[in-house]
Amino acid sequence: SSATRFRWSQSYYTAQDEWALDSIYIGQQCPNMCNGHGSCDHGMCRCDQGYQGTECHPEVALPSTIMSDFENPNGWESDWQEVIGGEIVKPEQGCGVVSSGSSLYFSKAGKRQLVSRDLDTSWVDFVQFYIQIGGESASCNKPDSREEGVLLQYSNNGGIQWHLLAEMYFSDFSKPR
Repeated sequence: SSATRFRWSQSYYTAQDEWALDSIYIGQQCPNMCNGHGSCDHGMCRCDQGYQGTECHPEVALPSTIMSDFENPNGWESDWQEVIGGEIVKPEQGCGVVSSGSSLYFSKAGKRQLVSRDLDTSWVDFVQFYIQIGGESASCNKPDSREEGVLLQYSNNGGIQWHLLAEMYFSDFSKPR
């Protein structure tokens, strides 16, 4: 229309409920939304560093594997784009040993997530990991609701849309597996 207005609102909230907005763009859509690796400016992609072309494709071939054991306190940075609410801890910290040695332990307030860098998964057919949600010892909180579960999701467009691959149900992972 020639006179359109947009509104973001929340009709019910408590002091613990939080949300934020950033980088809003309302205008012509860019080709494939720049594949999640650029910003749209009047229908043209302005690509992030390492991406190029009208739809922001990678400049070089992407890796096809990740193998992280979290033994190096800074080693996660080459494989993972983002860690929110988590940190690498030694076996005697957190809720104990998950598989062996150190682990990536999520215990901070707020959003918690681990996001990989882009991978070429054309020939990938296997995702393996060990996970423990809460624990059964006195020092670890035993999860008691579905919201405490963990979702494994994937995106083929730079994180614009996420699709569910697996749900780690809260009550099934109080011991590492």
